Amino acid sequence: MGCGSSLSEPDEPYVVVVFGATGYLGGAVARRLLEEPFRYRVRCITRRSSGEKAKRLAELGAVIVIADLDEPPSLAKALDGADFVFLTTHFWEDKSKEKEIVRGLNAIDACVTAGVKHVIFNGSENIKKHIGKECGHLDSKAAIEEYIKEVGKEIYHRRFIYNIVF
Repeated sequence: MGCGSSLSEPDEPYVVVVFGATGYLGGAVARRLLEEPFRYRVRCITRRSSGEKAKRLAELGAVIVIADLDEPPSLAKALDGADFVFLTTHFWEDKSKEKEIVRGLNAIDACVTAGVKHVIFNGSENIKKHIGKECGHLDSKAAIEEYIKEVGKEIYHRRFIYNIVF
């Protein structure tokens, strides 16, 4: 890598766990990482390995692991030996702020237990704090991000930011 890089070239590919890999955002992250097989081994987390999107990721070289953010014991195997985790949660599946928060906290607890050092989270600003109004899908992500700051002192955390230009 060039000057100023925070990561040197690995002797072995980095193990990157991607939550939401069969969704829009996680899928894009997984597919991009799979373009560099000598640099990254991509482990895609899904609840249904028989789905078409999971099968396509496997064909591209991903290791598909069945795990569920609602079932914390299933996360240990998924995170074993991970160097990086890309975490995105899905408010719209249940349209429940509370469920999204629990799922995010389950993932972060599992990362801490597994010793994951780098987490990239698709988070959000605390909208309620800034404008005084609730916005469920952003409030839940902000709550997860706050939890990362509280419990993840050993985790190097960055918020994933993306822009869509039309």
